[in-house]
Amino acid sequence: MANLFADLDTSTDHIIAFPDTLFSRNNFCEIHLSDFSFQNKAPPVFLIKDLFEEAVSKEFYDYRIIAMDASKSHYFTSIAGTSNLQSFVYRIHPINSIFTAEAFAICQALDELSVTDKSLLLLTDSYSVLQALKRLTIKSLKVIHRLAGKILVRKKF
Repeated sequence: MANLFADLDTSTDHIIAFPDTLFSRNNFCEIHLSDFSFQNKAPPVFLIKDLFEEAVSKEFYDYRIIAMDASKSHYFTSIAGTSNLQSFVYRIHPINSIFTAEAFAICQALDELSVTDKSLLLLTDSYSVLQALKRLTIKSLKVIHRLAGKILVRKKF
């Protein structure tokens, strides 16, 4: 199971579910956008850290945790990912948007940092990429198709 920090219960507004045409409605991928108290930015940073550690120890104690991010300047676009065992950092062509870089960072994390014998907890700050997965169509960007395909392949394991 991959968790992209969502219950597939579509009755709540903060849930993102994959289109039925791509995936069957099962719990192999959940996206949590505001389910946990640490996702609220109002508390002080030290409290958010404590709340995050508590949620992980209670809800995701048996998961492999992977975090990834992307950054962009006028000259460079970079992606990075880390887990408790390894990490990666790459520069990609600066013509890429931050959206593409964030999606590519998740793809790269699934390629390089995931293991098949454990469920994954993927930490990302890219709401727009998660929304693009929700609206996946034949006209979606290639990087979103690539990410959806990697998630589907991961499901088969």
